[in-house]
Amino acid sequence: MRVWSDENYLPKIGIMLSVAIAISYSITLIIASLCPPVYLEVPSARLQRFIEIDHTENSTYVIGLHDCRWYAHTLQDNAKAWNISMELVTINWQYDNGTGHMIDRSKTEFGWEYIEPQTDGIMNYQGFLSYYDNLDGMGSVTSMKHFNGVAWVEVDIGDR
Repeated sequence: MRVWSDENYLPKIGIMLSVAIAISYSITLIIASLCPPVYLEVPSARLQRFIEIDHTENSTYVIGLHDCRWYAHTLQDNAKAWNISMELVTINWQYDNGTGHMIDRSKTEFGWEYIEPQTDGIMNYQGFLSYYDNLDGMGSVTSMKHFNGVAWVEVDIGDR
């Protein structure tokens, strides 16, 4: 006759629970990747006022610590306190060993407004294209893709 014992069942329950958590987490990631984030439109005047008041741009640039990624993430985090939706924009220069830049953007009544968090510069989509097409001969924007709340921009710098 078998006698029920905690020591026989507890390890099995723990393993089953771990597997269930791993599966549910995987399903959550799959669903999140299939559902694009929703960015609420913010009035342009509110975005501009937030940019004026926010002082992210006053931080000292330190490579690897306070770099363009830090500025973009900090501005995005600060915008949440104002209930402003922001998307990160990663700019990759093709054929240049993976170098790039990161800025932010918010959707307003005029469309997407792009923000350079290191200078507080705000530009519309055409201004954004023009800026990166002409920035020190960097090249031209070739594509923009979205994945997990980040806009990935590729800039073709040609043969350098």
